[in-house]
Amino acid sequence: MARRANSQRGLSMKSKLIMIAIMFVIINMFLSKNKKAFSLLELSIVIVIIGVLLVGVIGSTGMIGLQLVQILQNHPNIERVVCFSESHHGKRLSQLYPAFRGVLDQTLFQPEKSLICECDYLFIASPHGTSYSYVSIAMEYSIKVINLTSDFRFNDPLLYRYIFKKEHELIDALSLSKVVIPELNGQDIKLCPPKQISVLGCTSSAAILSLYPLLNSGLINGSSIIIDAKTSSSGSGKNTNSAQTHW
Repeated sequence: MARRANSQRGLSMKSKLIMIAIMFVIINMFLSKNKKAFSLLELSIVIVIIGVLLVGVIGSTGMIGLQLVQILQNHPNIERVVCFSESHHGKRLSQLYPAFRGVLDQTLFQPEKSLICECDYLFIASPHGTSYSYVSIAMEYSIKVINLTSDFRFNDPLLYRYIFKKEHELIDALSLSKVVIPELNGQDIKLCPPKQISVLGCTSSAAILSLYPLLNSGLINGSSIIIDAKTSSSGSGKNTNSAQTHW
């Protein structure tokens, strides 16, 4: 936990990254036959270097997670993306998606507390109903969460029960979450950053973004709106039952 206690950044960042790169080359010479061992050692070195911004992605092999990893690894303010997967840990992303060989070669790690707690930010793109334990770890270590599941989109536990027909498993964290649509209330998180950002789904986002300018300008009456939305199989993730998503 020394890294989290010493969170000051910006001290000779370029020099540290150069040193890390040199170490990687040397280590890879000796461990090239053991890809998993090299990847674990690579991650452990990055974790203990002060100043490296670590962003974790849970569910990185899913449809949303895969796109998210591509965006994050090219972000100028992010130094390292750690990919987590419950079902494919130990493999590389490019093994699952050969088209990304040479582009997304990150090793997938089991989303264990000992690794999650070292992240500065945590994106959760796992299936709906699975983010509670990850959010609990993030809250314990003051890690900022961007949650793409539906688990924290409602602050009212009664409304959550009404919509999803089950009880919420982490009620204490509901009040710490804020639904954010960057185009509409993105400035709010700059003024008062929440501990968790909850991201809306594709259908609701499309409906809100298309209707907002019309409602805001008074061009339409909000009481007469009917949203007839269509989605393909990808709307429910890659592990859905084909009998429920194909007609």
